[in-house]
Amino acid sequence: MAVARAVARAAPLRYNFPCRARRMRAAQEFFMYRFNLSETFQASPRDVLQRSMVDFTDYVKFMPNVSRIQVLRRETGADGREHITIQVFASANMPAVMRPFMGGNDMDWKEHYVVDHEKLTADWQVETPVFTEFVDCRGASWVEAHDSGARLVITGAMTIDHKGWTGFGGNVARKLVEIIEPFIGRMVTKNLQSFFRSIKREIEKEARAGTA
Repeated sequence: MAVARAVARAAPLRYNFPCRARRMRAAQEFFMYRFNLSETFQASPRDVLQRSMVDFTDYVKFMPNVSRIQVLRRETGADGREHITIQVFASANMPAVMRPFMGGNDMDWKEHYVVDHEKLTADWQVETPVFTEFVDCRGASWVEAHDSGARLVITGAMTIDHKGWTGFGGNVARKLVEIIEPFIGRMVTKNLQSFFRSIKREIEKEARAGTA
């Protein structure tokens, strides 16, 4: 009942979605939030790949709300691709309905990467700490030459299937997803955009220092 009351209070909330991230509902069976972001850098494609999807030192430095990360796995497979798993610890001003599940405003999640250093690509997947079996968030990223530098592209989607949730009525589960899905999608998009801008400024700062 407490959750239902929280949902009822939170339901009127409205979100403005980033223009480059699209939210859609497919046949009323699940909710989907698509990611499609890109940024250009005055650096080599290999350097951009290393900074954004291999060396996660700058995650804490540049990602809003991220307090620390822990590298759980880093190994190279027989095909030469690097397999990386990190756990990200963060805090956010969550909607009231989410706090009982998360234990407050603190959260953590896992990110899995399979990086191809030759093709400059990475397949990625985000593993949520709650409702893991009902949330699927994955995609692909790549870096390509662009003008005199590089262009990083991140594409993917997050889908939430609320029909398998137990302990909630159908309407309550739907309203939960209507709040949780845009909150997570907007937070991820905001973090990535800030991360890109910060890496870009860092590269420009290093370039200026190198020519001084």
